[in-house]
Amino acid sequence: MEKQLSPNTRTRLINRGGKKVRESRWLMEQGLGRKLLPREQVHHINGNPLDNKMDNLVVLDVKEHMNLHKALYPEIKICRYCGNEFIAKPHKRKRQKCCDKVCGHKLSTINMAKTRYGW
Repeated sequence: MEKQLSPNTRTRLINRGGKKVRESRWLMEQGLGRKLLPREQVHHINGNPLDNKMDNLVVLDVKEHMNLHKALYPEIKICRYCGNEFIAKPHKRKRQKCCDKVCGHKLSTINMAKTRYGW
């Protein structure tokens, strides 16, 4: 079974019948003994998309899955550099820490200096 990482979703992909599918989705289908419906998605309980143990996976409807992630990663955040509130980009809500590229660059410069010089 050939495995590779998806560049877009940070999940593991496997080849099944010449088609690439997410490993978590395939494992869940094997565990349930049926194909998942198009509106069903596999959620990783611990948030690690590479942890595909069955006790870490749960099947959710698309809307349930979206609402769960919206609750975990809020839309309105506070910039870690300037302290202003901003609306995070929908696909970056988990990772986005700054309101714009200028603040992001300044924050990363400070973090590099802390690492390098032990501040």
